[in-house]
Amino acid sequence: MDPGRISSTEGVLLLMASVLPWAILYLPHFAVEAAGQDAWLAVIPLTLFALALGYLVGWILRRFPGQSLVSIACRVLGRPLGLAVGAAYTWWFISVAALTLREAGEVIINVVLPRTPIPVVLGSLLVVSALNVRSGIEVMARSNFFLAPFAIGFLLILVIFSLRDLRADNLLPILEHGVGPFLRGAYVSAGFFGTAVVALVTVGPRLNRPSEIGRVVTWAVGLVGALTLVSFVWFVGVMGPELAGRMRFLPVEAARFISVAEFLERMEALTVSFSVFVTFAKLSVWYYAAVICLAEVLGLGDYRPMVWPVGLLIGEGSMLFFGNIAELASFIRWASTPYMLVFEVAIPLVVLLVSLARQALGAGRQPSTS
Repeated sequence: MDPGRISSTEGVLLLMASVLPWAILYLPHFAVEAAGQDAWLAVIPLTLFALALGYLVGWILRRFPGQSLVSIACRVLGRPLGLAVGAAYTWWFISVAALTLREAGEVIINVVLPRTPIPVVLGSLLVVSALNVRSGIEVMARSNFFLAPFAIGFLLILVIFSLRDLRADNLLPILEHGVGPFLRGAYVSAGFFGTAVVALVTVGPRLNRPSEIGRVVTWAVGLVGALTLVSFVWFVGVMGPELAGRMRFLPVEAARFISVAEFLERMEALTVSFSVFVTFAKLSVWYYAAVICLAEVLGLGDYRPMVWPVGLLIGEGSMLFFGNIAELASFIRWASTPYMLVFEVAIPLVVLLVSLARQALGAGRQPSTS
């Protein structure tokens, strides 16, 4: 299918790319909206949940080393049901990629290019991502390996430049309304924070050291959790919970507060560039997962003929699923978590339990050697 192999470090960065844009660019608004000044506390249960999910995914991959999601499902559940699971995941990957593409388009349209038709913006991002996906996992991993440190470094520089405007009293009082608000903030974000299951398709089967999948997922989730915590404290500390809860794209808004020696100002355009890059990396990961999964369901030996057809579905979905940014926000706020958790938790857990049950039954039927 794709003979490419990647290192553990590249795997960590790819998994981070599949989660980080949501965790920093889009979800803080909804978390602050629900939890106010306690939004940063929501990162703790989110990280623990993502670690538990990563452990679940790692357990499955260690039981079936080198195998993909579709092959694992067919082996455990039987070929008809396994292919049905693969088709369902193909749809999920396409829908998540479409959501990612539309979010990136909304940032660009609302901040820097308000008069540009959104199909032009979405089409440009999609074509570049398609070329990246068609190049294979090794090219994706290498490009992400060299560019991701710059993106993370830029984020940290923004935080450092904003320290003079950060007010600790914006984060107080802690738990003023109990644990309910920050748990609601964690619930809204849980579905997007738990996307480590993408490792079943992209990273896990293509690691040059498959035994390190657990370490890869743990490092990726831990680093994303740390960067998300820093970002939440930055947003709320600089803008306050009321203003941050009303703003849609918090990194861009927080960057407006930066002023260094009355020379380095108005950094929101650079922040949008940062947003476009990290979203491109994320879109490529989910786009690749959709193409690989569909090619395996169809029994193809090469995934590349599916790149452009899947790209058309992603592009159409980004336009048809959500008519405007209000519909997109409503989906994230009310429907995204149960939808995502079906594929992140329910199906992998069923596959693992059936696998363990079949192993136990098979061991019980073995004749005694005494």
